[in-house]
Amino acid sequence: MPEWLTLTAVVALTIAVISAIAKFSRWSGQVDSDRASFKKFMDEMTGEMKEVRNDIKKIFQRLPPERLTASSSPVQLTNRGKRIADESGMDKLAVRLAPGLLAEVNDFEPFEVHDFCLDYVKVKLPEPERRELARGAFSVGISKDDLGTVLAILLRNQLLRLLEHDSSSIE
Repeated sequence: MPEWLTLTAVVALTIAVISAIAKFSRWSGQVDSDRASFKKFMDEMTGEMKEVRNDIKKIFQRLPPERLTASSSPVQLTNRGKRIADESGMDKLAVRLAPGLLAEVNDFEPFEVHDFCLDYVKVKLPEPERRELARGAFSVGISKDDLGTVLAILLRNQLLRLLEHDSSSIE
């Protein structure tokens, strides 16, 4: 093989290797640049996600609280209603009031007992118990009307138990 052909082959191979190294280093630089850009993008997205999360929390804070009563028949207290009844002392008040009202509802059907209790709490509740209702409403942070509805349901349930109606339908 002639010497000039070998020299040409070596030069060509050297140029090819140097060219490959140059392309690889350029590509590697682009990957590093892309990696840095991607990291910056991910950092920005993390910040955006935190903002979105905070906005969602604000929306949930503005939603109304869970209802106190379930709209089933007969009307029952939700878990929140039961918790508020316990925290405000209305469950104990209903137990205290029920025996004194038993004679008035003795011949009533369950729906009539329900209506009687709603009317009693709204109109006929004695002043000391009305003040107790107001204190309870203030302590748990709801309106007197809402807590009055809770008391009426508790009172109805207690009266129906005392009248020995089927208590499985009221709980």
